[in-house]
Amino acid sequence: MPSSLSFFGPDSYNGKMLFVATAKETRKIEAKLIEDWGMPQLLLMERAAIGVANLVSSQYPETPVVALVGPGNNGADAIAACRLLANRGYRVRVLLVSENKASETQLSWLRNYEVPVKRWSPAIEAKGVLLDGLFGFGLARAPEGVFAEAIAWANAQEADVVSIDLPSGILADTGVAPGSAISATHTVACGLLKVGLLCDPALSFVGKLWLADIGFPPFLLEKIRGRLLASPTLPQRSPSAYKGSMGSLLVVGGSRSYSGAVTMALRSAVKSGAGLVYGAVPGSIRETVAVAVPEAVVLGLEETPEGFIDPSSFEALLPILEACRAVLIGPGLGRSEASAELTKKFWFGSPIPMVLDAEALIPQLARLERRAPAILTPHPGEAGRLLGLEAAVIQGDRRRAALSISERFRSVAVLKGGRSLVAEGPNFRVLAETSPLLATAGSGDVLAGLMGGLLAQSFPPFEAASLAVSLQGKMGWLAQREGRRSLSALEVLDYFDRALSFTPLPPGRPERIY
Repeated sequence: MPSSLSFFGPDSYNGKMLFVATAKETRKIEAKLIEDWGMPQLLLMERAAIGVANLVSSQYPETPVVALVGPGNNGADAIAACRLLANRGYRVRVLLVSENKASETQLSWLRNYEVPVKRWSPAIEAKGVLLDGLFGFGLARAPEGVFAEAIAWANAQEADVVSIDLPSGILADTGVAPGSAISATHTVACGLLKVGLLCDPALSFVGKLWLADIGFPPFLLEKIRGRLLASPTLPQRSPSAYKGSMGSLLVVGGSRSYSGAVTMALRSAVKSGAGLVYGAVPGSIRETVAVAVPEAVVLGLEETPEGFIDPSSFEALLPILEACRAVLIGPGLGRSEASAELTKKFWFGSPIPMVLDAEALIPQLARLERRAPAILTPHPGEAGRLLGLEAAVIQGDRRRAALSISERFRSVAVLKGGRSLVAEGPNFRVLAETSPLLATAGSGDVLAGLMGGLLAQSFPPFEAASLAVSLQGKMGWLAQREGRRSLSALEVLDYFDRALSFTPLPPGRPERIY
């Protein structure tokens, strides 16, 4: 595979830390190259076209190609790719939905290759490969008129669609399709991965995601706030390691009606490698949890008449908190005034870093001071409660939601979803490797346990959260690669060691994000 193109997905990924950019950040870099440095825009177009042509050549040898050309630079990129493919012997046609100044130069060059160029009409049929060059990262609203008609036409053709930069109709920063959008077989991101390509709303449109190197200098990318989560790695244990040196974690959760969630969190925390794991649960379920997790030290706490942990238990747990490196509170805690009061006590009084999950995620915490760092792990519904928004609004701009939670609660925020985001201050990371197999009850409890266990092993909060998210995602797609159709939350832990020992492909082989 030519070095100008990298392929990412759940079969092979080399774990590089890649940049994830907004439309504004991408424009700023392009402006630096073109306006400040004097680099011809045609040069960047040519690099993008090479990436697209390489994708078609590698995946569709000797296949007819039709390009759907829109009004922006993406249309010019598509025309340039057609020129390169024609030069490689492909049968190519170009359908113009719109033209602009950028495409005029590319069209004048293309005419020397005797490639047919026509006005697009819904009566035309396309088979083989359809290049989507309608819209790129500049789109800010729903496509209308002839463009909406062209998108509907493209989705109806008996052709595999290769979208340039983004599937047309998808917004670059959110992944939302405000109107109609092309459903791509492949998407070739040009220069930078756009945030929207990795957000949940876009996942059914993007297909297989590729990245074309168009010559952005690495030193210009350092100020970009977003990163793709790298493959998980853990340092080797010291030969002199013992349980005390590997960190201690306290897991506080469970209620009379919910013993399963805290059990899964405890089992996950033990698997993470923490040296000693304590469980603090209502006395009525202590024996149940202790039998299920014999590796943990399970303590029974005073509980309310309704079966929730009594808030006065915080004071009883202070000696254990002093002996631990991290605390996880929330799995199975149950929604009640007692649980909220207990959470506030930990938030304000815990001397060690903490992970808050499930019912411990209460909006009142934003108004309270705390002594130690914290990680919050909401799903979209919980994120909505924290920010006072509907879950649909959260999903409509997942990056902004994660950053807002991090800012409001002065913490690391993990917004769970199909592609979980980890945010701290202005910085964020997006999960690459994952699987829909993880969409099952208890996955959040397993993730929280991994996170707490890594935090107890002295990983900084942002790194502990990122590593836990990438670990669970990698375990999920390893299971998918084996052909699993479904997976229980705890079964994913069977893939823990394989996820860590995954060997990157040799350089030059296709690499995949998803």
